[in-house]
Amino acid sequence: MFPSDERATSIEDYKQTCIRFIEEISNDYKDWVNRYKLPEGEHNFRIGMIDYIVKNTNSWIARYGDTLKKIDIIKDDGLSKMASFTAGYPFKFHIYVEDQELYAIHKIGRIKLDIVAEASKEDRKVRVTNFRKDEFANVLSSAEVELKY
Repeated sequence: MFPSDERATSIEDYKQTCIRFIEEISNDYKDWVNRYKLPEGEHNFRIGMIDYIVKNTNSWIARYGDTLKKIDIIKDDGLSKMASFTAGYPFKFHIYVEDQELYAIHKIGRIKLDIVAEASKEDRKVRVTNFRKDEFANVLSSAEVELKY
């Protein structure tokens, strides 16, 4: 993210660079949405969600990004969420942590996930499965996490 002759000299520099990066790359995601030529409601929803992700990602970087690892986790999560809203989903799939969606703060300890999945048509089924071996969902944490099902 830094030109070869420029490097971050502090956490604060890196934080600001990542905030600018999120803002700039969001324009590329919006360009993709524009290329899809979606119905107006769907188009506005996706653009609005990308803007929402930018706002929240940058807020979390500013508020909680006190190490390089935390900043990278928040930045990568924001990029993943923008990509998801750019491409869309064939069905509704939401994961909640105590009524919090997309971004969640939780004390250390057991976290209960509530999963809501619904198909858009009667004949469609939603299958919840592992993305990778031993990993149900993309869990990003600055602390070590042990997943139990």
